[in-house]
Amino acid sequence: MKLTDVIDTEYKNVEEQTKQPYQNKKSAGIDLLFSLWERERSFLEKNYINIFSSENFYLCIESNLKKEQIKEIALQDITEFSLRGIVLQEEKMFEAYGSFLSAVINLHHKYTKTNEEYVIHTSHLEKLVHRIGTYNRAHIRVKGNVGERSGLYMKSGRLLIEGNSSFFLGNHMQGGTIELFGSTWNAAGEQMSGGTIIIHENTTLQAGTNMFGGKLIVMKDADAIGAAQQGGIIEVRGQVRGDVGTYMQGGKLYLSEPFTYLGKGYSHGKIYVQNKLVMSRWIRYKNKIKELFK
Repeated sequence: MKLTDVIDTEYKNVEEQTKQPYQNKKSAGIDLLFSLWERERSFLEKNYINIFSSENFYLCIESNLKKEQIKEIALQDITEFSLRGIVLQEEKMFEAYGSFLSAVINLHHKYTKTNEEYVIHTSHLEKLVHRIGTYNRAHIRVKGNVGERSGLYMKSGRLLIEGNSSFFLGNHMQGGTIELFGSTWNAAGEQMSGGTIIIHENTTLQAGTNMFGGKLIVMKDADAIGAAQQGGIIEVRGQVRGDVGTYMQGGKLYLSEPFTYLGKGYSHGKIYVQNKLVMSRWIRYKNKIKELFK
């Protein structure tokens, strides 16, 4: 029995959860996507590709996808394939599913030159989809939550996430824009060197860790911000809990409220509170904060 033949029995609640009508249409593009997934899943499993090396995942998948095959796939087929992902989530190599979607989208965007938005659904899945938007250059909208390292090595384009994010949002990001309409866990923007990340809700520990460039905006609260920051700009419009600027060596931090703890090991970089410079190589925070906020 083909994988596509069992979809209807597993798909009972998808339309209700995603508000997206299930087309149940016959499509050569969708069949091709399932065929490509089966091939890539089998290849990764047989060759013992390191499941934690997301870059290896992506590069292996991309190298196996052919231009002629990708051009046979319609943009709507990719959306429909994400809806039908409910039958794949129990597979051993579901960890690679987000990397697979990313490779398909990037190559489809490259070969078709489309500027239309790719819509991916995840809200109907019990498991998180990791690494959506790896090496991204396209415009992607994710309807639901995402897993680790969404926007990994992102080059350009746009990644809109209508949900929450797990760890390392925008890890090693180089360009483009990520906009998260929910909250994220630890280390958003870690080692990013370019682009912009906008987080509409809260972020937990260590956003902007080892950040080299780009801009990270947190619309609400953050925990322990700017650790080992080398460059770039971090802006927090809510409160900051925990240490600020631990081992900070460069870049700029803009905070809307006075903070309590300057992290140990601070050496360089500028920290502003309400657009007033309170910390730099030559200004000590404790004295300056008393002067500015009497």
